[in-house]
Amino acid sequence: MASLAAPPLGSLSPGRKTGGAAHTAATRAISRLAQTLFRRGTEQSGQRGRTLLITSALRREGVSTITQMIAAQLAGELGAKTLLLLLDQFDQIASLPVAELDMRLSLEPGMQLWTVARDLRSTLGSNEQEMHAARIRTLAYLRERFDCILLDAPALEESDIALRVAPLATGVLLVVAADSTSGDEVRLAHRELIKAGAVVAGCCLNRRRYPLPAFIYRWFGR
Repeated sequence: MASLAAPPLGSLSPGRKTGGAAHTAATRAISRLAQTLFRRGTEQSGQRGRTLLITSALRREGVSTITQMIAAQLAGELGAKTLLLLLDQFDQIASLPVAELDMRLSLEPGMQLWTVARDLRSTLGSNEQEMHAARIRTLAYLRERFDCILLDAPALEESDIALRVAPLATGVLLVVAADSTSGDEVRLAHRELIKAGAVVAGCCLNRRRYPLPAFIYRWFGR
């Protein structure tokens, strides 16, 4: 992963069964990843308003799943007041008057996690300059209200909206699916983000597989 330009911040195995060893390992990995991102966000932006955009080079790399898991860890384990937004939802609420934003936020039961209704529609049209100004205004307001803001962004191959919004975030996490995205594709995505003015926090290797017996990895401390 060091050759991919963006530093590795964590890796997750493909196991999904709740309560199984793979699920436990994934939970621990996400917990470590969330703590690392929380700490780095604090160093960069202070105690409030840490904003993380999560994207990938290619689609179907697991961005939404990882974003939701990080949000749950931040809001649950770390007790951070967290807002989770799809990137198109961010544009939709950015088109609203600031006074209406609070009415659109809903609290998830049992944790400090807020989300936004999915039925919003942007009223700003296609004027990118106007949209960008609205994003800045809205993000400034949300940073005063939340400890952490997570933006679930589409893949770079799918849309350039992540490149337009990424410079506004505290950092960007690039999700890389093992045996799916090539090193060249990751390096290209990293260069595009840097060129756009983004701060790339690092990479998260998703769906990592362990072909050798578990005791060998324990033996080498991996």
